[in-house]
Amino acid sequence: MEPRSHHVKCLSPAGFHRMAYVEWGDADNPRVLLCVHGLTRMGRDFDRLARAMADRYRVVCPDVVGRGHSDWLRDPAFYAIPQYASDMAALIARLDVEQVHPVPGEDSVDHAHAQAHATRPLGGEERVEDLALDLLGHPRASVG
Repeated sequence: MEPRSHHVKCLSPAGFHRMAYVEWGDADNPRVLLCVHGLTRMGRDFDRLARAMADRYRVVCPDVVGRGHSDWLRDPAFYAIPQYASDMAALIARLDVEQVHPVPGEDSVDHAHAQAHATRPLGGEERVEDLALDLLGHPRASVG
């Protein structure tokens, strides 16, 4: 199984930028894993996990702005948690699902990204079901 490549337009104070993401599994599956990578990583770092979970979940792996196939921001000052949270909110809205299960990567910045969008209601509704802190590469982390 190969992922489908997409992008979503996000907004920063300097204008629009594109955030790339890959999607695995059934696009109509309401159970969505949102795999958010760390500061120096990219969405394709989750390929192994995505392949293993694609039969049960729609797995979405974005390239956070400035990484992978996503655009760079015009002003480096905007690389901060509020921008990352705003971009994740745009992605979740684009996915058009009731809830997501965020899966952060292996560093503390990932946890901050996930917590920033996990605690932020979208349109007055809570759209994040839970926060799964599954550390890829951690000796006790399991896939499947």
